[in-house]
Amino acid sequence: MLEIHLDFMCPVCGQFEEINGADLQQIVENEEATVHLVPRRFLDTQSTTGDYSSRAANALACVWEDDPDNAIGFQQPDVRQPARRGRARA
Repeated sequence: MLEIHLDFMCPVCGQFEEINGADLQQIVENEEATVHLVPRRFLDTQSTTGDYSSRAANALACVWEDDPDNAIGFQQPDVRQPARRGRARA
């Protein structure tokens, strides 16, 4: 089992995903391991709204509830583009 803790505004989390995302996707697709995504909100206060990380984490929960197979793709950097810039305005 792999447990990945992430904040959707975290630039280091984004770098981790850019480097390892394809491998994680393959691990999931090949059923080599179970991947647990654990969204965090430690950078909420860094967003202009004060709650971007929380809202993004809630969005991930909604995606997972609708179809767990889409959760890995949802958390990839191209989907959560504000985090790549290091500051969310939403």
